[in-house]
Amino acid sequence: MKHKFFHRYLSAKVLPIWTILLIDVLIIVVSSLLAYALRYDFRSIFLESSTIDKTIVCTVIVNLVFFRIFRTYSNVLRFSSFIDIMRIFVSLTVSYALLMISSVLLSSYMDVRLAPVSVFFMAYIISFAMMSCSRIVVKMFYELLNFDGSHSANVFIYGAKEAGVNIAKALRVNLRNHYRLRGFIADEPELINKVMMGVKVFPNDETLIDVLNDRDVHTIIISPAKMEELKRSDMADRLLAHNIKLMTAPPLSEWSGQTLNRTQLKEIQIEDLLQRNPIEIDIHKVASHLEGKRVMITGAAGSIGSEIIS
Repeated sequence: MKHKFFHRYLSAKVLPIWTILLIDVLIIVVSSLLAYALRYDFRSIFLESSTIDKTIVCTVIVNLVFFRIFRTYSNVLRFSSFIDIMRIFVSLTVSYALLMISSVLLSSYMDVRLAPVSVFFMAYIISFAMMSCSRIVVKMFYELLNFDGSHSANVFIYGAKEAGVNIAKALRVNLRNHYRLRGFIADEPELINKVMMGVKVFPNDETLIDVLNDRDVHTIIISPAKMEELKRSDMADRLLAHNIKLMTAPPLSEWSGQTLNRTQLKEIQIEDLLQRNPIEIDIHKVASHLEGKRVMITGAAGSIGSEIIS
């Protein structure tokens, strides 16, 4: 119990939730002051301090309630995603909509003055922009500090559709210290030479080996959707002949809603490329027939021939 409390509120490894909440409250206050300054001028902040004080107090209280309901502060900032931005958007939208309605009703029926609707609307826009940017900046800053390019391998992904793109996203988010995405490989003409996620899509043709060498790529991750095409073509032979490491990831249906981790990336074995079940060979019996003889192997540069040699 004590350990959970410490990790949630006081841990140095993860920014405590009270710190995130405090930052968000400061953003709400600053956005309210900026909205007043933009709507009127900076002198109004001092001339109408009573109205501004009431407005800021009400705005902070209402937003705190909806921050709690939508738990905008509960996630680790460095792992912020589109879902977290949407939580902020919904929370602020509900909060400021309620404040705008309250401002109109209070001024009409109870002669209580809060900020006009225009000020609340501007504060809403500024708050959303600042809170969203704070998540993005923290995420980018954390990734910049923790990126270790010296131990990451340059990789291509074979497959530029849904499965391949999801693998690329996982590399960028979870595995950026291990793999650096340098390009995609595609068979589809409509995708070739396009740019996806900041890298180019290259054709699967005779120029592929030269492209890999130019970009110092020695590993290709095969999309699960491309495994059957890999088995039917001579692509694996060409790549293995040039000492290109082939890896693959499980199908998207097996990710269970989680992002890909390093242990799920498996090196492709020769048995994975066979169009049949592996044949169990009695190595000792074969050795007894070949012992002391000169043997010539045809196709030794290919994936199967190289396995026979080894």
